[in-house]
Amino acid sequence: MPMTLVERIISAKVGSEVRPGQLVMAPVDQVFAHDLSGPLAITQLKKLGFKGFKNPEKVRFFLDHASPSSTVQSANEQKTIRDFADEWEVELIDVGEGISHQIVMEKYAKPGEIILGGD
Repeated sequence: MPMTLVERIISAKVGSEVRPGQLVMAPVDQVFAHDLSGPLAITQLKKLGFKGFKNPEKVRFFLDHASPSSTVQSANEQKTIRDFADEWEVELIDVGEGISHQIVMEKYAKPGEIILGGD
């Protein structure tokens, strides 16, 4: 049976043929989170004793779901992301600069990459 595009991309990344249902460890090319998923990820990273990103240039945070913040809670969550991005020197795409999925597709994604998003 022919491989799907996703199977081919993951196979290329791990260096061997993969099939549905198989568990593999594949390198990730880019990671992004937005203002709904970002605070959750940051909380978990801190609980795990986070010490920094190996490749911070591959990490982005977007403020695009609560844009602008409509509650104190969402403003605080955006501040959490801003502070974290600043502390760890990762890119922050701010309120009004666009939607995460669209920006990643138009500006950052390259054919054959594995990209993890916060949805």
